[in-house]
Amino acid sequence: MLNQVAWMFMMYGLMGWLWETSFVSLREGRFINRGFLRGPLIPLYGFASITLLLTMDWLSKRLVLNTVFYSLAAVLCAAVVASLWEYGISYLMEKAFKTRWWDYSHLRFNLNGRIALLPSTFWGVGGFVLWQYVNPALARGYERLELQEYRWVLFVLYAVLSVDAAVTLSELIQYRQVLTRLHNVSEGIFDVMASRLERIEESFDQREALMKMLREAREELRLKASYIRLERMSDFGEFTGYIHSTAKSILEGHENRLEEFTEILSRIRKHKRFYKSFPNAVTRKLPYIHFVIRQKKKS
Repeated sequence: MLNQVAWMFMMYGLMGWLWETSFVSLREGRFINRGFLRGPLIPLYGFASITLLLTMDWLSKRLVLNTVFYSLAAVLCAAVVASLWEYGISYLMEKAFKTRWWDYSHLRFNLNGRIALLPSTFWGVGGFVLWQYVNPALARGYERLELQEYRWVLFVLYAVLSVDAAVTLSELIQYRQVLTRLHNVSEGIFDVMASRLERIEESFDQREALMKMLREAREELRLKASYIRLERMSDFGEFTGYIHSTAKSILEGHENRLEEFTEILSRIRKHKRFYKSFPNAVTRKLPYIHFVIRQKKKS
C-alpha cells in the first residue's frame, strides 16, 4: 500500500507540473518552469491528489455509483479537499516567506485571495476525472511493474526529490532574510528623509512635494497593508534611481544606506527564479518602494 501511495504521489506531482507549466507558459508567452522545485514535480498536486483519492474511495463505498447524486457529491468533495490544501499551503508559505505566491483577489467569489470559486470548480471537476479515469490507469501501471525494479526506481526518484527540496528550502530561507532586510533598509531611508526634510535648504516646492508623498505613504500604510506585485526586480532599481535623482541631498551623510540597499538588491537577484516561476507573486513587504513606483506611474 505504501509503495503504491509513493508511486501515485510521484505521478500526480508530475502531471500537476505538466499542467501548470503548460498553462502558465502559454498565458505568459514564454517557458516557465512552474513550481518551487527545479525538477518537474509540484508536491502540492501530489499531496492533494493522494488525499482526494482516499476521500473519494471512502465516498464511493457509501453512495450508489454512477448516479447523478454521486457525481455531484464527488465533484463537491474533490473541490473541498483540494481547496483546503491550496488555502493551507498558501497561508503557511506566506507566513514562512513573507510572499504570497499566487493570488486570486482579482477573481470573483474568492476567500482572502487564497482560493476562489473558479479554481475550486476546476479542482472539483478535475479531481472527479482523475478518480474515474486516470487513477485506474495509474493503478494498472503500478501493478505491471516488477516490485524489485520499482523499489530501486522509487528510491532514486525520492532521493533526488529530497535533495531538490532541501536546496529549495535553503534558498527560500535566504530569500526571506534578504526580503526582510530590503524592507528594513527602505523604511530606514524614508525615515531619514522625513526627519531631515524640515532642515534642508531645498526649494519650497520640492520639500512640500516630498513631505506630501511621505504623509500619503504613511497614511496608506496605516489604513491598509496592500499586497503588491513584484515586477521582476525592476521596481527595486526604479526606487534606487528615484532616491538618487530627487532626494540624494536629503540623505547626505547616510549614503551607506543606499550602498547597503544596492548590495542587498544584488543578493535578491539570485532568487529571481522564484519570480519567474510565479510572475504574479505579491508581497506586503517593501511598501515604500511600491508607493514610489505607483506615484511615478500616476504621473
